[in-house]
Amino acid sequence: MTKIKIYNTISISNFNIYIESLMNFAVHVLNFKNDFDIITLVGKVYIISLILKSTKACNKEVISMKRPVKNSKKGFTMVELIIVIAVLAILAAIAVPIIGTVIKSSQLSALESDSATVETMLSTALMEYEAGNTHATYNNAPPSANTKISDILIENNIGDLEFQRMIGGKMYYMTWTDHGLEITNSPTNAINNNMTLYDLKTA
Repeated sequence: MTKIKIYNTISISNFNIYIESLMNFAVHVLNFKNDFDIITLVGKVYIISLILKSTKACNKEVISMKRPVKNSKKGFTMVELIIVIAVLAILAAIAVPIIGTVIKSSQLSALESDSATVETMLSTALMEYEAGNTHATYNNAPPSANTKISDILIENNIGDLEFQRMIGGKMYYMTWTDHGLEITNSPTNAINNNMTLYDLKTA
């Protein structure tokens, strides 16, 4: 580690004195009148020369301290970077389709689960309606031809439910058929909250 000598620090802190001495020196050169002034002038010249030497040495020390140290560490070469990028691109090309398939599969599973739940509720409501079961209530009324799917969902403590969903770029619908509720890609006979038990029975 480079060290700065004491007199260098003093010369920097007293730089204003150095400037003042230079100004006084110029005045004496123009106005000295006797031998005493000449002796004083020579003394000041000597002091200024010391200050100059000290300041010059200090500047060299400070510059050497500020000089950047060469970094011995090496970075990646262009070939290495290209290889890394190529490997990452290959991994991404493999992973993205797999991730997309997993997401689509999970969304379809969720749709099938919801469809099974809705089918159970609708089938139960239809049987109660056909049997004339006045004990079952949907929106404070027994099941009837005018009972809506939304009333059936509310009665079963289910709020808003999406009967059609976009999965993997395709639209899937919950569709009521003779075999119950199925998932299709066609909007024909697709159920919605405004459909009634009569609509389901005649679908």
